[in-house]
Amino acid sequence: MVRARCTIQIGFRDPREADSVIEAVSPDNLEAPETIKIHSQVDGSLLTLRMESEAMLGTLIATLDDLLECIQAAERVLEEAKALDTRGGQTQ
Repeated sequence: MVRARCTIQIGFRDPREADSVIEAVSPDNLEAPETIKIHSQVDGSLLTLRMESEAMLGTLIATLDDLLECIQAAERVLEEAKALDTRGGQTQ
């Protein structure tokens, strides 16, 4: 059986952004395949994700891709929320 590991670190401008993103994607981590373990932590403005898999490498890559898409979506929501805040809550 193949065992694979992956570590990804993503830096944010603000520790609150890193905390918000990890909170947003944590429910997705619970639904990862049983053969994949995901560990995440925030240290200041640095988000670290560690994945370990005893499954096929393709399963790890697909799970990683899904997780990164969720992180990207969370980042877009944060950016839109900031934009709304700077415009006083008005939409364009």
